[in-house]
This record gives sequence, C-alpha cells and structure tokens, in this order.
Amino acid sequence: MSLAEKRLYYHDSYCTRFTGVVTSCREAEGRWLVRLDQTAFYPTSGGQPHDTGRLGDARVLDVFVENGEVVHATDRPLPEGEAVEGEIDWVRRHDFMQQHCGQHVLSASFEQLYGMDTVGFHLGAEWVTVDLDAEPTWDQVAEAERLANQVVWEDRPVYARFVTKEELAALPLRRAPKVNEDVRVVTIEGFDHNPCGGTHPHRTGEIGLIKVVKTERMRGGTRLTFVCGKRALRVVQARFEAVNELARRLSVSVEDLPAAVEKLSQEAQGAQKRMRVLQDQWLDLRAEALVRRAAPEGGDVQGGPWICDAVEDVDTADALRGLAQRVTGREGGATVCALAADTGERVSLVVVSRDPRVDAGTVVRAALAAHAGRGGGNAKQGQGSAPLVPGTDASTVCETVRRVLASLA
Repeated sequence: MSLAEKRLYYHDSYCTRFTGVVTSCREAEGRWLVRLDQTAFYPTSGGQPHDTGRLGDARVLDVFVENGEVVHATDRPLPEGEAVEGEIDWVRRHDFMQQHCGQHVLSASFEQLYGMDTVGFHLGAEWVTVDLDAEPTWDQVAEAERLANQVVWEDRPVYARFVTKEELAALPLRRAPKVNEDVRVVTIEGFDHNPCGGTHPHRTGEIGLIKVVKTERMRGGTRLTFVCGKRALRVVQARFEAVNELARRLSVSVEDLPAAVEKLSQEAQGAQKRMRVLQDQWLDLRAEALVRRAAPEGGDVQGGPWICDAVEDVDTADALRGLAQRVTGREGGATVCALAADTGERVSLVVVSRDPRVDAGTVVRAALAAHAGRGGGNAKQGQGSAPLVPGTDASTVCETVRRVLASLA
C-alpha cells in the first residue's frame, strides 16, 4: 500500500469516518501508540497541528509521524489485528483547513504583488502567523489582504494531487518541495501552486475571510499574525463590540471615534505637563520642609546635615529620587539624604551623597540586605527596594540606614 493510500486525508480532507486495522499498539508514558493500516488522522507536520477524535472507544490525544508511519497516541489500548472505526473532530479539522488554505492565498498574494517570500508558517490555537523575508509597509499589507480576499470571494477551485517529476518541473511553484518523492502539490486555480501535505477545502470561498491583525519586525523580516474563516468572524465581532463600547463611553459615533481619541490624547498630554510642573513645585516645597525640620544624623563636612527619613506622601521610586536630589541640591541642604517610602508592595530606598565619606550605593546595599532586598548604585547615588512585609516598612528600613550611617560618622 502506497503512502497516498495509507493516508486518506491526502485525497479527501472531508473524510471524517473510516475503518482501519490495528497493526501495532504499545504503551509509552501512560499513553498507547497505535498504528493502523490506513488512517484519516492528520499528524502534526508542515506547520499544521494534528487532528483529534476517536478510534473506537479510545480518544486520540496526539498524532505524529515516526519512521515514516502515522502514530496515534490514545488514552487506552486497542487490540492488534482488529478493525477499528475512526472518527475525526470535524470542527477542529475544518478550522485548520480554513487557516491553512488562507495562508496559501495570503502568502501567494505577497509573492505576486511584491516578490516577498514566506519563510515560516505556524498554525496556533488562536492565531496564525507567517514570516516574510521582507518588511512591507502597512499599506502593502492592506493591499495584499485585499487581493487575498478577492481570491476567496472568487471561489476558485482548490485541488491537491501527487505529481510526477515531469509534471513538477512544468509547474510554476511558489517554493521548492522539501521531499524528493511522493511530492503533493496544492493548486489554487489560476493563482498558486505550492508543495504541501496539509488539509484544504475544495474551493477558496470556504475560507470565508482573511484578516491580518498584527505585524512585527523580526530578524530582517516581518511576522504577520492573521486569522481566517470562523476565527476571523470572532475577531471582527469582538473588535466591533469594543469599538462600539468606546464610542458609547465617549458619547460619539463610531465614525467620530478617532477624532475623539485624538482630542483626549492631546488633553491628557497637556494634563501630564501641568502635573509635572505641579509635582516639581511640590517636591521643591517638600524638600525645603525636610531640610528645615531635619536633625543631623551624622557629620557636617560641607555645612549640611545627614538626613534619613521615612516619607508617607511619596508613592513612586522616581518621585522619591527627585525629592532626595532636591534635598542635597539646595543651598544649605543635606550632604547625605536617605529617604524610604512604601511604594505598592515594595519599600523603596534612595540615598544621595555629597559627602566623600559616604558611598551611596554601598549604604543602599548594606541596608536592604538586612531586609531581603536588593539595590545598588555609585558613590553619589544609590537606590533599591525590599518586600513590604511585616517587620519591613519605610520606618524600619530607615532605622537600618541610620545604623549604617552611624558606623561612618
């Protein structure tokens, strides 16, 4: 029996029920590996995942090729030498048919329009990707998508066949076959010829719709993420609902949504600028208050105190660093400033030093090590954090910093 005769899906992607004879069955890692004299189950290969379904009462969990033969991994054993009825999960099979054939159409569209070759293909549970050897613009992606869908709507015949070497040499293949024997070519009439062992519908109209949803650059090329058929419908419906909800919340029509979002973006940028100005002013006032009420923690090399304080009105490490820099940068300010604050689930610590005796990074590392934290820096500035847990908060971290500074005074 030839390879084509053993693998029924090669000739009929719509075959979901068949009878096969169990030629071997052995246990391996809690599963049974079953071989049949013929099968309609597609094994994982060529970027397309395997079929699932049943063999008799056994569930088919995986299908793969081993030593040139299709192996079915099942959840229970099957008696050797007996005939068994097989049934393919049609919903899964048909989804893969739509995605795989859609990939052929989309890849051929990029090749015909721009000479861009597909160098990678992956059919996942939710998304399908192809890797191109070039970097198309979004306008080029949109044009290729339009051509691909035109081919879908033209409902062109799709047929697969094994060809002789003479027939193969005469075909304008999009890419060379990866095998030398039993070469199977999938043809989209008047549009594409491509070596492929996968399952495909009889006509392009069955693909339904091809929708590119994302592009990303990678290794000198581009990865396209797309969906076809029922997947494309789900994506379009979900995004349509999301757009309608945004329009409702902004009290505008869908058509006016881009302008409304742009207006909001400009307003947000203006608010952020004003917020930064206000934050700078607030940090200046907060630094002045800290210097005014601070008690020296140590030396007075350059006419200023060493300050160590737990602050409650700062909630980010960036703001804490800005405050410490202002405390040491003010005329008559501290020569060393160590500030700690509870920021979310962490205790943040910043140390800024103008005192040659105090290495800020060393102080941070020594203090946070006592609280299962990490940090570092250089002689003039250091920062880090520790988990905010019972026994460790801004106050206890400051007490540890004080002990470290005391050893330097």
